[in-house]
Amino acid sequence: MFGQKPNLPPDIDSQSNSRLPLIQRDQLSDADKKVFDDVANTAPGRVSMYSPPLADPIRTLNSRLRSTVLGSQMFEICALIAAREFDEDFEWTGHIAGAIRAGVSEQTIQAIQYNRDLKNLPAKDALMIRFGRALFREHKVSPELYAEVVKTFGQQGMVEASWIMGDYAMAAVALRAVDQRNPDGSQPLTGSLK
Repeated sequence: MFGQKPNLPPDIDSQSNSRLPLIQRDQLSDADKKVFDDVANTAPGRVSMYSPPLADPIRTLNSRLRSTVLGSQMFEICALIAAREFDEDFEWTGHIAGAIRAGVSEQTIQAIQYNRDLKNLPAKDALMIRFGRALFREHKVSPELYAEVVKTFGQQGMVEASWIMGDYAMAAVALRAVDQRNPDGSQPLTGSLK
């Protein structure tokens, strides 16, 4: 029924919507409370709090990757590519609104979400998707594709795109491990495909 929580598997905590119960701030040391205050507003941050020494550097990396030479549109495209390649519904849901706000076209979003052909997309969007698909699917980038990415985005942009996708792949792996669910039960990537 609309507005109700979905039925969850027995290993999923009803408050966190994952296999890990929520960490309570009052149970942490003073130093860890400061980290908690910075990271606990996201599911990957809540997962990282199970290892406080990792939580702050992960947050710092993600924060810095949001201000690269690529800009917000390419940042969101890179995040969506990683979410799609790992079938990470929660991560996808968290970045779809950001992609729309950043001006990513619906056509680009659907090409990523439904693994569609790239021929009618803006050239830069299609190139970034090709780059991401090569990294995640082939585990290598051809010299020709590499040269095209560097020509279009520069060496710094190529490196930053790789790190953005890597950061979101890392988050996707952690979220898949704990079977993080969307609060409303939606499955935009693992549900039926159009």
